[in-house]
Amino acid sequence: MAELSMEQLIKIIVGLIVIVVVIAGVALFFKNNIFSFFSFESPVQKNQGSQQQNQINPSRIAQEPANKCSECGNGAFNLCDEDECISFGKCKFLDGIGPINGCTDV
Repeated sequence: MAELSMEQLIKIIVGLIVIVVVIAGVALFFKNNIFSFFSFESPVQKNQGSQQQNQINPSRIAQEPANKCSECGNGAFNLCDEDECISFGKCKFLDGIGPINGCTDV
């Protein structure tokens, strides 16, 4: 039976660390899509829930600042997407090229 040399063990450990870092990076980058994919809700249920959430509550309007659209995509790994933009209220999602998206007042 062949034994592993120190050099081979180091290569195996470095390879495993690289795999773990890549998987963690992909999970962080696509976290919104991954969690919604495994939520086991049908698209119809999801749309009904978002329509209920998007109903305007008059008491809530007075408490919130007028313009939150510019906060879409704030954070190190948070990309602005359509769901987040719409969640801010009266905002319009601007679909850009790749990860370059935006959100403006209506």
